[in-house]
Amino acid sequence: MATDAPIDDVVAACEAGVEYRGERRGFDKQRGVPDSVFWLRPADDRLNCQPLPVLIELEGTFAGAASDFEKFAARHDDTEYQYHLEWPVVGATSRDRVVESMRYEIIGIRANQLANSHSISEGVMHEEFKSWFDRFAPKFETSATVRDHLSPPIVDWSIAFRMFGHRYEVQVPFFIGDGSEVDSDVLRHVSTPTIPTVVVVNGKHDQRDITTAYHDTVVEFPSIHPIRFKS
Repeated sequence: MATDAPIDDVVAACEAGVEYRGERRGFDKQRGVPDSVFWLRPADDRLNCQPLPVLIELEGTFAGAASDFEKFAARHDDTEYQYHLEWPVVGATSRDRVVESMRYEIIGIRANQLANSHSISEGVMHEEFKSWFDRFAPKFETSATVRDHLSPPIVDWSIAFRMFGHRYEVQVPFFIGDGSEVDSDVLRHVSTPTIPTVVVVNGKHDQRDITTAYHDTVVEFPSIHPIRFKS
């Protein structure tokens, strides 16, 4: 099967570890939701995208953050911040965005699990999470699985990590252009990704909370030029 980029090279890029970019949204006049977002991607510059967010909100109660995660899903037309997931297409063709029901896996932790205080600010929270990702992102487990019986073929980027005692496991598809469209038949073969989500609760003294929510969330299909993978 002729593809726009060598599948083995895309697999190697997906197995190169994890890179993150922290984005603080809860300050100044241009407030976004939630308070902080940390975007994860393979640590290979050829895969220049922001496919997977870790959403983080500071609240006084665990339940109080629910609306912010729902707003994240609903604000896909906002131009100030990214409110969608990316399923990249390594090739010359792409497709229009779609709306998918996404699983938001939400844990609640005490502020003093993150910092040396029972009550912290949004700025302190963001900096503490930057330190957390600096320390632990190099230890995240990653792998890549090829499904070359599909057209276009899919490389599933799998990422797993433990955060405050909870284990997240997520798969993100990378489509390898072969001249065919990423149509609805192909999308039916994509597992709905889990979006890792954390609520940091000020003044909380009991054990952590865990819950799951489902929100219709936009997915876009940015094109990654295959020339990046030409030797």
